[in-house]
Amino acid sequence: MVWDHALGGWLTGKGLYMVESLGLFFLGLVLLFTSGLCHRKVKRLMQN
Repeated sequence: MVWDHALGGWLTGKGLYMVESLGLFFLGLVLLFTSGLCHRKVKRLMQN
């Protein structure tokens, strides 16, 4: 029972760490994507 609880706590800690890093990674991707779209729009406006 104690071992199971310890394992659960370890998995929860690892899971939270993974979720945090994945969230940051996803946020970075979204920022890159939006900045890329903005850059493309600016290029199109500059050409007109």
